[in-house]
This record gives sequence, C-alpha cells and structure tokens, in this order.
Amino acid sequence: MKILCLSQSIGPGGAERQLTGLAVMLKNLGYEVVVITYSKNEFYKPLLVENGVEYKCIDKALSKIRRLPELFKTLKKYSPDVVISYEDGPNFVSCLSRIWGRKFKLIVSERNTNQNVKLTLRDIIKFNLYRKADYVVCNSFTQTNYIDNYFPVLAKNLLTITNFTDTNVFFPAKSIFNENTIQCICVGRIVPQKNVHLFINAIGKLKEKGYTLKIRWYGNIVYSDPYSKICLDLIKENNLQETFIFKRPTKKIQEEYQKSDLFCLPSLHEGYPNVLCEAMSSGLPVLCSNISDNPMLIKTGVNGFIFDPKDENEIVNSFIKFFSLSELDKKQIGIANRSKALSIFSKEVFLNKYLKLIDPLNNRML
Repeated sequence: MKILCLSQSIGPGGAERQLTGLAVMLKNLGYEVVVITYSKNEFYKPLLVENGVEYKCIDKALSKIRRLPELFKTLKKYSPDVVISYEDGPNFVSCLSRIWGRKFKLIVSERNTNQNVKLTLRDIIKFNLYRKADYVVCNSFTQTNYIDNYFPVLAKNLLTITNFTDTNVFFPAKSIFNENTIQCICVGRIVPQKNVHLFINAIGKLKEKGYTLKIRWYGNIVYSDPYSKICLDLIKENNLQETFIFKRPTKKIQEEYQKSDLFCLPSLHEGYPNVLCEAMSSGLPVLCSNISDNPMLIKTGVNGFIFDPKDENEIVNSFIKFFSLSELDKKQIGIANRSKALSIFSKEVFLNKYLKLIDPLNNRML
C-alpha cells in the first residue's frame, strides 16, 4: 500500500512534527510512504532521510497560480492508495483532486481551532469540500465539536486523534528548582496567534513587582516582519533585554525543556499543542491559556495554572501563584504532568487510530 502525506512544508511547526512522525511510523511498519511539500522549509527532512522515507518538494507549486496543476500532476504520478493531508491548503488541493477524478482514500486533518462563533464563507467552502474526504481528523476535541455543531453532515466521518509525544525522548532530567532565577521556556512561532506581545508586557509587570525569571522563547523570528519588530520593541520598552531572549528552533528542544523550571504557552488559540504535551512529558509545571483543549490537560493548582490570554494581569497572577509554591509542590506538579503524559500521549495509541482508517483489514496494530 502506498501512502502519500501532503503538507505545505516540513518546517519546525507542530503540525509538521506530527506528520513527519506519522510518516516514519508508517514506513517502519512496512508501508510505502512519500512525503510531498511545496515550501522548502525542510527542518524535519533529516528525520525522513534517516528513516528511509521518500521526500519531494514540489517548489513550482509554491506559486498559487501553479499550485493546483503541479500538485494534481504529482498525485497522478505517485498514484497513492491513501492521501493524508495536513492543514487547509493541502486539504483543499486533496479534496479538489477527488472531485476531479483521482481515486484514493483521503484523510484530511484539522490542526487548529476555529475562532469564529459562526461559520464564515471560507469555512462553508472548506467544510463542503471535506465531504469529498473519507475521514476528517481533528487534533482537538474542541475543533471536532465545532465542526459537528456547525456542519453535522460530516459527523459520520469525523473523529479526534490527539497529538502524540515520544515520552522516551521527552523525559524529566532537572530536579532542583533555581531559587534565585526561575528558568521559563516557551516554544512557538513569533506570530500574533502566540500572543507574544501581551506576554512580554506581562513579564515586564512581573519584573516591576520584583520577581526574577528568565524567558527563553524558541521560535523563528523574522527581523523584517512587523510583528517581530513590535515584540522586539516591547522587550526594550520593558527593559527585558536580559530577561526575555528569543532563540532559534532547535532539533534538540528536549534538552532545553530539561534545563527549565517551568513552561508557558500564552497563545490566543491552538489545536492540541505539541509543545504543551512535550513540556508535560518532560515533567515541567505548566502555565497556559484557557483555550481549546488546554483545560482538559491542565487543572489549576493540580498540574499547573491556566489564565485568560487576553488579560495581562491573569498571566502575571499565574506566575505569582507558581512563585509562591514550595519546591516540593513544584516537584509534585512536574511528577503529575509526567504521569499524565505517559497515560495519554502514547505514539502507539496515535498510530493505531490512524491504522484503523488507513488499513482496517490489515492486522498491523501495535
């Protein structure tokens, strides 16, 4: 059986991490797998190459004018039995290809949550196209419920497969909290969705109150980008040059979790955040936004603290609550997160759910 995985890129994002991980798992089970992209952001290419997964970037398809014909041509060339597409652009192409006669099982995946109270015209077009898919997979229960509520015609083919985390890679290492300066790690792109600007202001308020911590934010920062410039200017305005540091993405992010005392995710919206799962698996206490599926994973005072991401003061108060904990309490929160990660982020559970869709008659379950 030939499986084609389609994504815009295999850059350092969470969706790309899940897709390349799935491709590797399927390859290791003996399936013929190819990963196709159209943007040369190839952060995860070494992982594919190392595991013998064929990879092809159709860079001509980066042009919106040429995207459809180039990707249609590619789908015809590879003639896959199954296509797994991640994110809106690839989902759109895959569904149109089905409309125009290509024969393959199609699994489209939603990697974020809708922020609109009601369906927009764009949503209506997208979800109508999803009727051409065999399955619509959401990585969060929040998005599954949204689609089921506003587009019930998809209900029979709609399901949730939450993200996996390799708990053998992401594991606790640091056991002593720094009493003088808490080391807080954040991971994500420097974009408005991640709420970086308001988070910087909140850290500025913490510093004014006399709290000492260091923020290391791992994510691509484009210095010519207007939003990145806003964030850099805010760091200067809040006199946080020594406190708030942007770091480039790293393939060894697990080592950075292990050097940290705390993880924070202040996003305005997410799907099922990979980074939150990784931080929990690494045994870190977590502060995060009260959005999407986050409240299902984090209970305030039990294994972290949640806050309204639009309220600077709530972010500040969540940090203050963390600072007020004893070292033993902080350790217990980390232990609770590691335990939860081991029970729900399993690669085997994730893979088996996809196998039931891809190849239900073949006994390859783990």
